[in-house]
Amino acid sequence: MYQHYKKDFMAFTRQMVMILGGSQGYAQQEDGITAFGLFKRMQQENIKADKVTILGALKCCASVGAVLQAMQLHHNVCHDGLEADMLLGSSLVDVYAKLVCLKEAGVVFSGLQSLDVVSCSAMISGYVQQGLWFQSINLYDLMVQKNIKPDNISFACVLKACCQIGVINDCKLLHDQIIRVDLNSDVLVGNALVDMYAKCGRLPEARYVFNTLPARTLASWNTIMTGYADNDDGFQVFELFELLQRKGLVANRVSYLSVLKASSSLGSIVHGFFIHDQIVRNSLEADLVVSNMMVDTYARCGGLKEARAVFGSLPNRNVVSWSALIAGYAQHRGLESAQHYLHGMLQSGVNPVSKTFTSILGACSNGGQVEDGHYYFRLMREEYGIAPSIEHCNCMIDILGRAGCLEDGQKFLHSMPILPNIATWMSLLTSCRTFGDIEFGRLCFKQANKLNPYNSSAYMIMSKIYADANMWTEVRKLEEARKQGFAWKKPGKAFIEVSGKVYQFTAGEKNLQWASGICAKPQFLVRMLKEKGYVPASDSVLETEVEVVACCS
Repeated sequence: MYQHYKKDFMAFTRQMVMILGGSQGYAQQEDGITAFGLFKRMQQENIKADKVTILGALKCCASVGAVLQAMQLHHNVCHDGLEADMLLGSSLVDVYAKLVCLKEAGVVFSGLQSLDVVSCSAMISGYVQQGLWFQSINLYDLMVQKNIKPDNISFACVLKACCQIGVINDCKLLHDQIIRVDLNSDVLVGNALVDMYAKCGRLPEARYVFNTLPARTLASWNTIMTGYADNDDGFQVFELFELLQRKGLVANRVSYLSVLKASSSLGSIVHGFFIHDQIVRNSLEADLVVSNMMVDTYARCGGLKEARAVFGSLPNRNVVSWSALIAGYAQHRGLESAQHYLHGMLQSGVNPVSKTFTSILGACSNGGQVEDGHYYFRLMREEYGIAPSIEHCNCMIDILGRAGCLEDGQKFLHSMPILPNIATWMSLLTSCRTFGDIEFGRLCFKQANKLNPYNSSAYMIMSKIYADANMWTEVRKLEEARKQGFAWKKPGKAFIEVSGKVYQFTAGEKNLQWASGICAKPQFLVRMLKEKGYVPASDSVLETEVEVVACCS
């Protein structure tokens, strides 16, 4: 009899080792059903699971999201008096954290007789998954106090937490610690550093870390491309995407999402065609997120026919699909076209969201449709229960300002459920300039300047208000204040797409050897205008400097 049970135990143990997962283990293959079937047979045969078996079963719980089974295993651990085992305790913390059971993870964690890097890293990871940034940073500080050396997981998680709360100095200190413990060559940590610097707007640092990684995975490339795309640097995204393909790596959905976003920021519809073709070749057009981004890209680039074609091919359309199409038509065709697709959206049973109304209100603003603007603003709140955001309020301010309803604009300003931002005051300031309201313009300028003292546009618009009223003393005072406040105008940039290639022009840029032929054309046009006796209308210019041909002079 003893030999029988011994034989069964050995057989089950060999099978349960597979649960732990070597290269062919069930847990590695996420075959939770098979693994739990084996474990259940062990229980039915009254074969007591040992530590190795329980560890394997716990690992499988995490891989397949089996919360109840994990709790049952936890009960077995406590029943068998194994809760003091450090390895089992750390594994329970890890499993509960991955299953988003932070309360249970915290209970096990606080009951551990001693802490190690596995349990601390698991807990930190759980906090980060739930957006509990400060808790994760506090636990990291506790690790340092107890001389527990952080591993790559804890560093990667804390970097994300510091990035989310915007403490760039703490991020730099973490980077220094990572170098000290020689983890800067770790791919997981390296990717986290790239992501951190990119999200903090420190793209040169992000690119440096990326370039110094000894081994780059596809995730590394996607992280740096996403960083550039989120910071509207489409040129760098295309350059990296080309390098990625030269390396023989196969782009995935994250890669294509970044490149599509870059195409949108540059307004390059030709690049959109190119990426669309690759997406189809890689059978990713069925991915709704990718397809929605294609609709958005085409719509933003003015390719409404192409956007409508992609939209029409979608087997399932969600609110993102409709909102992207509505935004494109609102931007390029106006309110009537946007209303048409909003009606289609409602007929299909999809309710509009905040972004949908931002597009509609923007179309009302561009078309000077005051009544329609009020209608959609009320509809958004009363019919769909959407609380107005600053974007919605700014659209209403712009609608009223463009129509010359400055008194109504002031009333709306005081009734806003959210504090105005600089865009609010700049919109009103521009309207004050259009309709010559000096006193209200002064108020708007003061508020805009308080929010951003370095905003040169506010100075220029206010200066034109004074100039239009022949208040030249005020113009000189304002110019002196602008110089003392270092409110310099940033060089303007423009993009042009020629034969599938996007070129960037910057005002005042010299030595554009490749652009000599292009620059010759505006110079020729300027000479023709002067010969015909054309004189610029200075009352429609915000600056006295002529920048149109600055890059060509």
